[in-house]
Amino acid sequence: MDLIKNIIFSKLDDKSIESSIDIWNKLVTYVNDAKKQERFLRHFYNAFSYKKEINILKKKKITNINIIDAFEKILTENKRNLNKRK
Repeated sequence: MDLIKNIIFSKLDDKSIESSIDIWNKLVTYVNDAKKQERFLRHFYNAFSYKKEINILKKKKITNINIIDAFEKILTENKRNLNKRK
């Protein structure tokens, strides 16, 4: 979860980091066990994998083995797409 948090915050601009830290801390408070955090992220991906913004890997499901890679690619691709729109 910390690796994914670091990936997320590395993609944010300085203005967004402060408010995002508050949101992140609330999330971690609700889902405070490492196994539950990983499970939460897998279920999030799997629940929204029908959306093109989420299903970057073109996989219906992700596992604990490829979860970090999946979220890194999702965040990188979505930031790239956002920058193209500006």
